[in-house]
Amino acid sequence: MDDRQLLFELWTPPSARYAPWAKPVLFAQMATGAAPPDSQVSDLPVQPWADFLEGRTAVVLDLPGESSVSHALALVAHGLQPVPLFNGCAGPGACIDVESIMMGLRRGAAHLRHSVPADAPPAFMLDSNRTAGKPPPGSFDNRWVVFPQDFPSGRFLLAHGLARVLVVHQQACKPADDLKQVLAAWKKSGIEIFGVEEARKSPAPLPVTKPWPLRPFAALALLALGLRSNSAGGFGAKVPLPPEGGRSGGLA
Repeated sequence: MDDRQLLFELWTPPSARYAPWAKPVLFAQMATGAAPPDSQVSDLPVQPWADFLEGRTAVVLDLPGESSVSHALALVAHGLQPVPLFNGCAGPGACIDVESIMMGLRRGAAHLRHSVPADAPPAFMLDSNRTAGKPPPGSFDNRWVVFPQDFPSGRFLLAHGLARVLVVHQQACKPADDLKQVLAAWKKSGIEIFGVEEARKSPAPLPVTKPWPLRPFAALALLALGLRSNSAGGFGAKVPLPPEGGRSGGLA
């Protein structure tokens, strides 16, 4: 078996209920020989809000990439299944750092050798920096967004006993517009939405409204117009250089 496939299946075993939503993009871009080390990660973050989960809560880790990975690993001890949703590719001069995420996924995989039950609640992993910055011409634009179809529906979550979603942020809980569309759809289905800062103890109800009056798919299509997809199935392509200036017409 390709060791990259091994890594991917350690993070999201094929038998896991939420494995169909995991994104393989970063795993596919890892160098071969990326099998996990034998030593496990020891410096996992403290999660003072973990008691809130109570086995019936899905988690969305909307944190800077490496932090999202380490929190997902810590949630394994609380019976949750990490689901990597990172969808931006690596590339020379990339505007979003995904190399540190790839390294975290490699290092953390050994921690997942002790699997959680196949029906474990999900901990969806996002990079809160996914749309940061405006790449200049000639750079590699690997910004990305999430769409409602990147997550299970609210009806699916409810059917499997998950009535709440907890969004974990680094600081104040202010979801980006792409995630707001997802949360709004879940709320409409009857899911309770809560938010918490990663170092806080007590989650609070998270007010969620759609950021656009358009239908979700049309609105997100407009948001994605400035992003660049590629043949690997994720986001990432070089920003073209502007055409060189010059005179047109007339006599030299």
